[in-house]
Amino acid sequence: MDGPYNLLVLFFAMYSIIRKKTIQPRTGEVLDALFSRLIEQPNKPQSKRVERVLELLSSLGNPRSKEKTIWAVTSLREALRIYQWVSQVMPTADGFRVVSFPVDRSALSADDKWEYEAVRDLLDLTLEDGSLSRLRRCDERACKTWFYAANRMDQRFCNGTCRQRHYDSDEEKRIQKRAYMRKRYADTKERELNPKRFARK
Repeated sequence: MDGPYNLLVLFFAMYSIIRKKTIQPRTGEVLDALFSRLIEQPNKPQSKRVERVLELLSSLGNPRSKEKTIWAVTSLREALRIYQWVSQVMPTADGFRVVSFPVDRSALSADDKWEYEAVRDLLDLTLEDGSLSRLRRCDERACKTWFYAANRMDQRFCNGTCRQRHYDSDEEKRIQKRAYMRKRYADTKERELNPKRFARK
């Protein structure tokens, strides 16, 4: 009784330690690869199912109301029903963790294996405090790709290009930018016409 009991206590202690970490270092890299695959092969049934799980987990990270949260949890249960897992306790770089594998991996195609791994990686986010709220779509209308806001909770765009495109498409910002550029052009012309006036004393 002592041996298995001690092992069980050790396992739950390690699980608690791992769970308290806010963000695993590899999370961003793993999710970037997952999002890239969704962009490259959006019409495959595996991609569509993974994106459905992604949308539901994201909505749980940003709850809007009790009813929508209940709907998301129920929908997520339904979406996850097709996956059959075997769980094992394994040592990892972060300590002992429960790692899930497909029940019959040999019967799966390469795309199906990717789907299982993608869903497992997304479900692992539930172990990291605040990670689900970092799953989001880019705010740029022309983009809307998924990204993981690893560094900033208020990040709205997947990259600097989308942020700039969004800024440039804002009519008020464009007016401000035109006014700034006109003033800058006028200042440059003034310097050219009256260099002595701007010379350092």
